[in-house]
Amino acid sequence: RNFSASGAADRSQTAVATPAHLSQLVMRLRLVLLSRDEQLTQRRADAGEPLELDGAEAVGTLRRAAAEALALEEADVRLVDYFQERRHGALSDMSATLDGARLCDGQHVLVEHMHSGEWPEAEQAEEIDDLFGGAGAGWGAIETAAGSSSPAGSAAAAEEGGPLDGSGGVPEHSGKVGLSNLGNTCFMASMLQSLAAVAPLREYFTSGAYERELNAENRDGTQGQLARSYAALMRQMWFGPSSVVSPREFKLVLGRHAPQFLGYSQHDSHELCNFVVDALHEDVNRVRKKPYVENFEASGEPDGTIAKQVLQRHRQREDSQVSDLVQGLFKSQVICPVCEKVSITMDPYKSISLPLGAAGMRVVHATLRRADGSMRRLSLSLERSGTIEALLSEAADQVGLPRGRLVACEVFEHKVHKFFTPSHELERLYNGDFIFLYDVGEDVDFCAPSAAGDA
Repeated sequence: RNFSASGAADRSQTAVATPAHLSQLVMRLRLVLLSRDEQLTQRRADAGEPLELDGAEAVGTLRRAAAEALALEEADVRLVDYFQERRHGALSDMSATLDGARLCDGQHVLVEHMHSGEWPEAEQAEEIDDLFGGAGAGWGAIETAAGSSSPAGSAAAAEEGGPLDGSGGVPEHSGKVGLSNLGNTCFMASMLQSLAAVAPLREYFTSGAYERELNAENRDGTQGQLARSYAALMRQMWFGPSSVVSPREFKLVLGRHAPQFLGYSQHDSHELCNFVVDALHEDVNRVRKKPYVENFEASGEPDGTIAKQVLQRHRQREDSQVSDLVQGLFKSQVICPVCEKVSITMDPYKSISLPLGAAGMRVVHATLRRADGSMRRLSLSLERSGTIEALLSEAADQVGLPRGRLVACEVFEHKVHKFFTPSHELERLYNGDFIFLYDVGEDVDFCAPSAAGDA
């Protein structure tokens, strides 16, 4: 039932409305026919080429062209957005532009045909979804301006699911927009919003400056496709008329060059960020032919000299505005235990993973056992990033004892399980642990036994 020919050309711009710098030149749309008349569906299954229309054309023009291509009466045809073989909602506003309806170059449009006064049933839609590999949303799942999906029984019901043109009102100020959820794409939205907040990087793409350095011949990149799509999306987010933007074309281009991000599964946001930044760098890499460059071997030079030499060699292969803005150097130092030779290397990176320490305070419950055998329950409010040293100091202040008289341990099954060194991190204590503090009667410089297994 796929009425199309594959291989649609890549689009270079994305649009949300009428601004000239956002307008889509040519849009190739592939038709999928769905009708109660099975013979009609089969007869149209392998016919025709993708429709080519200007992005500024109206949805009504698309409906007329689709009806003509399928030799159907226009009044018996309605259209459904079928982006990535998933039903997103009815294209019911005949005056909206194709760009305004958020259609993308190369995507499918589902053409529903009314036969004998009846529209196709939900079962037929599920059958055609299965034909495309069960891409996922089910019958009538609608991408709304808020980014959610809601079920509907038909395309008519889909019309009630929410606006499909990205209209969420005018942004309060430039860049204050939300990104539609295309189906488990929160990871992508968070990454795009983070990159959009990097002003120098964003301005490089929104101003069009990147076009002068576009490297479409670089086999390590995406032939400039991701850079163009990213630039168009940034312009939508910062200069478009709507407070809700759909990153649909960006996702389409992304999946074309990174199949691991196809479909509607959850992915790691940092992994996606690494791929996008690397791909953008390669798309605007100023180096057209990468030479072989030997690594720099440091021999006692100052760090500044080593860094300068490493970057100078690195830029002979990797030189772009992206790397100029988001690149640093990792320094590694190794000392030979035999000859004591020091080896220093510096490696370029564009992003790093850092642990996020839990902010704020936590309460640790502990039991104090004094030297005379009496016991007292303590509730200690401590920094989450603190150590046992802080716990002992807070306990000593509460009970009026010298800090040096206290040692800490964990009790498990009525036995001392392990002693804690003062440097032991509080983050490694669990709420259910039984923490005991012992007053040893005199100041001690305590060192936990090695058998305790405390790191």
